[in-house]
Amino acid sequence: MKIGDMVIIITILIVSIISLISVKLLNENINEKNILIKVDKKIVKEISIDKSVDKKYSFNFGREKGFLQVKNGKVRMLQMNDDICPRKICSETRWIENSKDTIVCLPNKIVVSLEATDKENEDIDVLSF
Repeated sequence: MKIGDMVIIITILIVSIISLISVKLLNENINEKNILIKVDKKIVKEISIDKSVDKKYSFNFGREKGFLQVKNGKVRMLQMNDDICPRKICSETRWIENSKDTIVCLPNKIVVSLEATDKENEDIDVLSF
């Protein structure tokens, strides 16, 4: 390997590390978020949260009830009965914490997403840096 190759590789590594750190810092600056729960493309519940919230929320869909757990600014769907959601993919989805993250339950047409309440940071597409 030549010296020029090493310089290019090191430069790419440094730029990559700086990009990852800046994306992480941008996401940490968003303190308040809204949880949007949509069933069949209609918003059924909107919940405002911050990092201090540690609570379980319920929402209705059809004749059934779903539950979300919120902790440290993160959200996850709690497990439903086998007859409601047989594969349980939505409840096995990781915790979501960033703006525009989603949890989807296809059999019940449920979409849970996080949106930033800060309108300045809402339009930032961290993937475009």
